[in-house]
Amino acid sequence: MMKLNKKGVSPLIATVLLIAFAVALGAVVMNWGRAYVEDTANFAQQKSDTEIKCITDAKLDFLTIDGVRKVCFNSSFGSTGAVHFIVQNTGTAQVTGLTLTAITEDGIDNKTIAVNLSRSGLFKAEMNFTTATTSVQTFRIIPQIKIQGKDTLCPKNELVEDSPLTC
Repeated sequence: MMKLNKKGVSPLIATVLLIAFAVALGAVVMNWGRAYVEDTANFAQQKSDTEIKCITDAKLDFLTIDGVRKVCFNSSFGSTGAVHFIVQNTGTAQVTGLTLTAITEDGIDNKTIAVNLSRSGLFKAEMNFTTATTSVQTFRIIPQIKIQGKDTLCPKNELVEDSPLTC
């Protein structure tokens, strides 16, 4: 019978190797965790900065003359009808666009308008419909402003007219 001469790793070297492996694994996990936390914190900061800027700087109101808001639906405009409105920028930021949404008995119509509406400026426009419609139940305008060089919609500051619109 042949005797095999097997030698194992000494307990001291095995312990050192296990500790080194645990330290290396811990370093990898800590680096991944740090990068994840930094990315999450940056995303949260950017989102909160955007929301705060939208809430504080982007504000619109319908122009009101003698207690009458200047927003109405004219069903005799062309063959499809149109909503006519005048808005005023009451916020501190320049409004670069408007997203219009009209909820009618036939469905929902959307339109985006590029504008250059400075502080306290007025903007008069109309939203023509793609299909013939006889009434508008709700009309919404969402302002868009530039935040850090990017056009950003501010839906929390939407301007809503829920009463029946007639001219």
